[in-house]
Amino acid sequence: LVENTGACSAVYKEAYNRDGMPEFAFNPAQFAAVGEKPFLRVFYRGTLRKHTVHFYLDDGLFNGTPTLPGQGNGEVKEIISMLRCRGYNGAITLRARSGGTAGFREAALAF
Repeated sequence: LVENTGACSAVYKEAYNRDGMPEFAFNPAQFAAVGEKPFLRVFYRGTLRKHTVHFYLDDGLFNGTPTLPGQGNGEVKEIISMLRCRGYNGAITLRARSGGTAGFREAALAF
């Protein structure tokens, strides 16, 4: 399982085409942090969605600042909607940026 961390989608697409990498863990906050639109450019029009078996409910701004889910540039609501429409049966993990149960509760309530 490969998670995107700090690289643009072209890096992962090239690796899949070249090496046939394993399944993909999609983190929209990481794509937003490198200036990409996770839903419109990467997930909807890209090929990574075919390999995605794990989705991080994680959000952030284009400048890399983390935000609560649905409040950044990660387009998480759009991606969740598409996952539901296509019968996604993989894992979804809520990622809380601040620690402890209070941080998790805050992230869950935001979404």
